[in-house]
Amino acid sequence: MFYGINGDAHAFSQFIQRYVQQNGRFQSPKFLLGESYGTTRSAVLARDLVGKGVYLDGVILCSTVLDFATLNTNPGNDLPYELYLPSYAAVAWYHHRLNPQPPDLPAFVHQVEQFAGGAYAHALFEGAALPAAEKVRIAAQLARYTGLPVALWLRADLRMPLSVFQRNLLGDGTSTGRFDARFTTPELQPLDPESGNSAAGAATTAIWGALSASFDDYLRSSLHYRSQHLYVQTSGAVFKAWDWGRYKPPLSALAQGVGSGKTLGRVRNVAPALARAMSNDPAMQLLLNNGWFDLATPFDATNYTIAHMGLPQALQGNIHEDYYTVGHMLYLNPAVLPQLAHNIDAFITQAAARG
Repeated sequence: MFYGINGDAHAFSQFIQRYVQQNGRFQSPKFLLGESYGTTRSAVLARDLVGKGVYLDGVILCSTVLDFATLNTNPGNDLPYELYLPSYAAVAWYHHRLNPQPPDLPAFVHQVEQFAGGAYAHALFEGAALPAAEKVRIAAQLARYTGLPVALWLRADLRMPLSVFQRNLLGDGTSTGRFDARFTTPELQPLDPESGNSAAGAATTAIWGALSASFDDYLRSSLHYRSQHLYVQTSGAVFKAWDWGRYKPPLSALAQGVGSGKTLGRVRNVAPALARAMSNDPAMQLLLNNGWFDLATPFDATNYTIAHMGLPQALQGNIHEDYYTVGHMLYLNPAVLPQLAHNIDAFITQAAARG
């Protein structure tokens, strides 16, 4: 019952409705905050709550994934390559793989975004009809933006798989992380094409123990919860059994990212559920928090999804976004925590005042 997008959201919805009713909080400001899959949940949950008459002042999404087609390439779907390119460029900037090194990250990323949505998108659209000279020209520009060799871009047919980018960016036998590309990990078997998958855990491996210990302390000290059952942080068995209903994405969209070449089922999109919630509750505000160095849910995929979710033009001003020098888990860089806290606090204050 709970192992599914609808059952999971329904359980949260029931709890929130019951809490609001029993504690007389219908007049209180109400916000949802979700990270990663929590953003997927929040889109469906917001729609369900608004449909039940529980209106929200705002929804805060951190490291967003609403449309899985923006993350994974089915045959003929080149969109993820375009949307990943600005993140590749940001990661190359962080690791000083660019020559010359642009002085300003946001300005540099904006330049790459213009290229990704223009000349690069057109080149991918042309496919096999792209003239050879134009292909070389595009590959040269891709090399300048990412620090990867022109020859590698040509070998990849201008479509760089995430794992190949991770393993080749630094050129010293190490790979970048996927969740946070600031982190690196040695390639134990650098000639094994499958060994690159370990790079996805470069960030999570570094903080896994701290997360487990902190959550256990939170359960015991703050919630006073005790259990003899083993707490499992992530479970592949649960994910494989997850009932996506009409939202089913490919398994590889979350497991491996762009260019994995593995797809299961049809790619689904929950962004329209969020658009429906915001349309039915037009005072609702949306805050998007993005990490520059997140290769799991790249920021341009978020921007594309939000721009195409069907929200009426009159409500576009309800969308706000911030960027941070960190990856998927925004709290892993202590230097950005004051800014993150300040921005979320300001958003809540302003959104509550509007409501």
